[in-house]
Amino acid sequence: SFTISHNLRSPVASMQGLVNLYHLSKTEEERSHIIRLFEESTYSLETIIRDLGKIIDIRHDNFTALENVSLQTEIELIKQSLHTFIVSNEVSIQTDFAWTELVSIKAYINSILFNLVSNAIQYRSPSRKPIISISSKMDGDYLVLEVSDNGIGIDLQKHRSDLFKLYKRFHSHTPGKGLGLFIVKQQVEKLNGRIEVESLPEQGTTFRIFHQKNLNLLKMA
Repeated sequence: SFTISHNLRSPVASMQGLVNLYHLSKTEEERSHIIRLFEESTYSLETIIRDLGKIIDIRHDNFTALENVSLQTEIELIKQSLHTFIVSNEVSIQTDFAWTELVSIKAYINSILFNLVSNAIQYRSPSRKPIISISSKMDGDYLVLEVSDNGIGIDLQKHRSDLFKLYKRFHSHTPGKGLGLFIVKQQVEKLNGRIEVESLPEQGTTFRIFHQKNLNLLKMA
């Protein structure tokens, strides 16, 4: 209830304010500008509702079917979804999959990769073109998915303990809700995996997802 009330309050208040401004506007140019802002607020609201839905799905085990998941296919879908942001920010996304497929819950894998890639774009460095590297390899009984970027990084000495907590943010100059990494960790743990992070301020961040090579749905928590 805290998450819902807190996260929905901002876009709803913004939309209410924009409606009032629209009624007070005097020119078509002003009205067009307000409509664009209103569209942005509705998109923000839709994104929040979708994210909250993911949290509910995780907690109620609404995803249970295991299937073969092609990592390259999922990355291509994510690139299509984020096409505008990738092009406008000149983002380079590089892949190197030593292990191209895994048996998992497809919706979780897509969501995990989507959140990590979109975070890498959002927290890019203004001093260099963004490069995101995505790879996979085997490590014993685990397939390791790695997402690395050359962005602004995180001071883990200060923030490691809060990194995956609900509604925690570490950079105030970019918009965000503090849900992405929380959702990622929830989904990884539902897959009986674990997530590790390496990061240094102004040097970039690397996330590693350890996914069981032979995932057994019956043994999942």
